[in-house]
Amino acid sequence: MLSWRKQKIHWVDIVFLLTFAFVVLWRGGKSIDATWILVGMATLAIGYSFFNDIKDKKKRRISIPAIVWFAGIGFIVWTILSYIFSSTQNYGLDEIFRTTSLVLLFFWIIRKGIGTKSFPDDIFSQNFIRIAGIVTLFASSLGVAVYIFQPVNRFVGPFFDFRFHTDYWPNAWAQYLLLLWPIVFLWLYMHWSKKRKGFHNLIDTLTRTILFAFVLSTFFLSYSRGAAIAFGGQLLLLSAMVYTHLKSAEEWRKIGYYVLSVLVICMALFSSINELRSNLFEVLEVTQKVTFSADEGKSSVSERRQFWSQAINFSLEKPIFGWGPYSFRFVQPHTQSGVLATSDHPHNVFLKFAMERGVISMILFIFLIGFVLFNGIKKEINNKNLKEALPGLLLITALTGLLSHNLIDYNLQFVGISLPFWILLGFLFSRSQENKNIALSFAIFQRWIEVILVALMFLFAIYEGGYLVVSSFGRHAQAKGQYRTAMQWYERAGGEWFSRDLHLSKAQILFNDRNLTASYRSIDDYLDLNKEDARAWRRLGEVYEETRQYEESINAYNKAYNFGKWNDIGILLGKLRVQLKLNRQEEINKSREEIDDIIIKYTNAMMLNTHFILQSPNVDSFISLCELMAELYPDEAHVYYVYAARVDDHARNEREKIASRSPGFLW
Repeated sequence: MLSWRKQKIHWVDIVFLLTFAFVVLWRGGKSIDATWILVGMATLAIGYSFFNDIKDKKKRRISIPAIVWFAGIGFIVWTILSYIFSSTQNYGLDEIFRTTSLVLLFFWIIRKGIGTKSFPDDIFSQNFIRIAGIVTLFASSLGVAVYIFQPVNRFVGPFFDFRFHTDYWPNAWAQYLLLLWPIVFLWLYMHWSKKRKGFHNLIDTLTRTILFAFVLSTFFLSYSRGAAIAFGGQLLLLSAMVYTHLKSAEEWRKIGYYVLSVLVICMALFSSINELRSNLFEVLEVTQKVTFSADEGKSSVSERRQFWSQAINFSLEKPIFGWGPYSFRFVQPHTQSGVLATSDHPHNVFLKFAMERGVISMILFIFLIGFVLFNGIKKEINNKNLKEALPGLLLITALTGLLSHNLIDYNLQFVGISLPFWILLGFLFSRSQENKNIALSFAIFQRWIEVILVALMFLFAIYEGGYLVVSSFGRHAQAKGQYRTAMQWYERAGGEWFSRDLHLSKAQILFNDRNLTASYRSIDDYLDLNKEDARAWRRLGEVYEETRQYEESINAYNKAYNFGKWNDIGILLGKLRVQLKLNRQEEINKSREEIDDIIIKYTNAMMLNTHFILQSPNVDSFISLCELMAELYPDEAHVYYVYAARVDDHARNEREKIASRSPGFLW
């Protein structure tokens, strides 16, 4: 045992808390390395507790209630099965690792709270509250520096990747705070320091209030409409739950004064931070977001409705195991109806699981979360002592706030969000549980299943981890134009299962090097894992075109066109090019109305720079397509030339504007 702040805390708990801090502060846990660190943490926690507790007769009898344990294990197993039957097996392994690790850590948290003092009175939860508060305060301060000194116009905290100018995630930061602000409140007012008297008490209270208001001000600086609605729902829910405990008008008056003071300080900090930013960069107006006149306009609303509808339809096509973890990214473009109106997920946690992992997976998740929340709410409402019930009420507020926002914007792929979510879920459930007299055989059975699962996961992670490092060297070399070096690294990574875009990257290098046979083999390797990706079919069409296998090329281009015409207009250009080589002018004439519709929609998207389309290769392909159509239809050539000229001029101006913009003062 180690001593930390005069409290005895086990070294495994310290490692766990440091892991939590790291995944929050390092890009919010978005990068793949955070998932592998999570696997290591789960292996350490489950493995150590298994070998340590199995020797203790009292501890080894501690078990998870069967209904919750089977729901959690079922959710893991169904995720694994969905990957085995996946239509996109080059992606999704990381989701298996995250799901397995998080559910097992959820069990670990529950066992720590059963039979001992529960949240927030036990040593572990007290230190978690302390670390969570400090980390959130530090993340908010870091975010202020980024917001003031970098071009990004919405607050992101540590949820960004400095290597890419588009990888800033303000909605993820807002969601993180939806989950953590109740814990920050708990830290500041129940676990920060002892109360003082007189003037010192006034300073102490004012300091706490300012710090809490500061954290909330960074929430509003994210300009997330959905998160603001969820936050309002949290306040209403918390007020309703507190009302069952507190009905004195005087006490409600004190709460009103406190809320008003926090709000005033919060708005003052909000304005002050924006004022500092305005000296360097443009500040986004609140009215622009409220009236949907900001850069994304109303697309964020209309596209979400499309994603939900598409996810429902796809889940009905494959209701048992779904299309596979992370498959929405590749399957959704099949029914896409707008330019670049695509996403990695359907922006709804339940629909994501239903579409990707099957309806049963969604039911298991809903049941598990719902059962924990139901038990937690029942216990805390029945506890008439507000001081004792408040920590549980804050946990319920945090969890429901995050879940409500995940109904419109899924962000649980961030380990910095999903890990504290499952931690708090475990805390809430452990508060309502006692160590009942359960058969020793069932308790040991649970432990053995968990340790077998975590051991298998760890072995797979070790095996794949080496290949991930090797393939990452290849990607970095390719990005630098060192293609020969990249190919050497890619060849060494050839044995990995979690290949992602490895085979497509190889195919591109080989194609550019005119090694068409080898390029074809790489594409074929990719299609063995994922036949839903338009990029692979376009690349196959190009290979067939270069080898003058025009019929095969047309078939491949048609597949790519059906899957991705709204994301890559170069597919249509390639298809028309091959049709002309086959003298199929009549086919082009029949589809001209459809082609013109695509050109018009791409023109509108480019004039609005929808989803940064002007920074993509679509601009050059669009201009080439317009020039080709002008040659095919000379009587209306001027129309196509006008489209091309407008887009070319607008793209040049937009790129010049971005190039002339200050790159930021931090990097």
